[in-house]
Amino acid sequence: MTRLDERCSIFATPPEKSDYLSANFRLAANEILCGKSLQLSLRKGVKVTGKVITEDGQPIANVRVKASGDWWPQEIERRDLHASTTCVTNSHGQYEILLLPGAKCDLLFATDESRYALPSNLELDRGKANQFNSPHVEVDVTDGKPVELQPFVVSKLAPLAVSVLRIDGRPAIGAVVRLHERHQRTEDTFRREAETFTTDNFGNATIEIKRNPFSNALIEATLIDGTHGYFGLTSYANAKSGKAKIQLKNGTLIQGRVLMQGQPVANAQVGIHLRVPTSTQQGNVSVRGYATNEYDFIRTGTDGIYRTVLPKDKEFEVNVQMAGGWAHELLTPVRPLRPNSEGVLTGDFDLKLGVEGISGVVVDESDKPLEHMHVEIEATSGIDPRSFIGYNQSQFTTNTNGKFSLTNVPAGTYTITVPRPPRLNPSNPAQLIHQEPVRATARSGDRNLCIKIRR
Repeated sequence: MTRLDERCSIFATPPEKSDYLSANFRLAANEILCGKSLQLSLRKGVKVTGKVITEDGQPIANVRVKASGDWWPQEIERRDLHASTTCVTNSHGQYEILLLPGAKCDLLFATDESRYALPSNLELDRGKANQFNSPHVEVDVTDGKPVELQPFVVSKLAPLAVSVLRIDGRPAIGAVVRLHERHQRTEDTFRREAETFTTDNFGNATIEIKRNPFSNALIEATLIDGTHGYFGLTSYANAKSGKAKIQLKNGTLIQGRVLMQGQPVANAQVGIHLRVPTSTQQGNVSVRGYATNEYDFIRTGTDGIYRTVLPKDKEFEVNVQMAGGWAHELLTPVRPLRPNSEGVLTGDFDLKLGVEGISGVVVDESDKPLEHMHVEIEATSGIDPRSFIGYNQSQFTTNTNGKFSLTNVPAGTYTITVPRPPRLNPSNPAQLIHQEPVRATARSGDRNLCIKIRR
């Protein structure tokens, strides 16, 4: 039931192609229910028109145009008026957008057609349009007068010719070239998808540009020669007239295998993570550590081996992200890369697919079931549980009956660990004493394990 003094809303929409803005009128219930006619006044918007064309003057249809920035004057509440801040060009490349009087903003452009140098609609919605090379159009309607903009010219994406040279200046034959786009959060984090191209006998490769790159995109070249790796980068912004040159330097060659049940896994996705040093202050003590940022990913060949070259002056870790059709069920550890006898950094993974389980109950000293107790599984037979397929299902908390169930466990002997909560120090109640976890030995297939927790 609505109180008579409660504020209600009436939404008014003008006819299509009208110059007036939709509005939300907030009125008291007694004003609506009094039986009198209501007079609602719509506010006139400012029309901004323009056209999107190619470099040769051809119109481009289905280009999305969106207002961004100070398109909403501060003196107007957003819930009271509704401006058409986005529109799509018609078959003649024309667009019309209705802004609020007093607005001063940029018009951003996007399309899902890959042949034009514009961001996609999804990237525009995620606020990444300002990272692209495409220019924006500034619009100022503070005087309240309609604006007809000059045609917005969009270039078509052209192939990029890349020349790669060895350290001694000779052409780098067989080098792998990729266009990398760095993630928004950190300049050292690359975007995921990057098609590869191989240089010919003259050290040249042509990159087919299928979408407009970020302004901070990088062109990467790597070369593997025996047990030596070479690496080079240049900025996409430095590519002049569709040409770029990369001089290789000594890099770090990494390689490893991905196995499942001892057999090689082809096309497994291996994630590469950049190790970034960190330092935090805890009181008067400075604690140093590191964080990891996702850097790139590579895939294994038919032999289950992955190989790539990374910059020599950085530290990396790897993990398996997808293998043999398993993705979300994988939670392999992120491992530091360690050099072998040849100085090559290696990181091997042997994934285990288990079909058995271990289940039981956690109780206190009086055999009362304990809920919300964390249960972990540790291998005592040399198998890292984090190599289990479905490892993210192998850590559970007990339910209201104190029961737990660990699944996808390969055959073997394990240690089930239940951490104990800290207890108060009897001699100093303000101090907590950390307690050793309770451990129990179990074999795969055990179903009636009982773990007793002593407080």
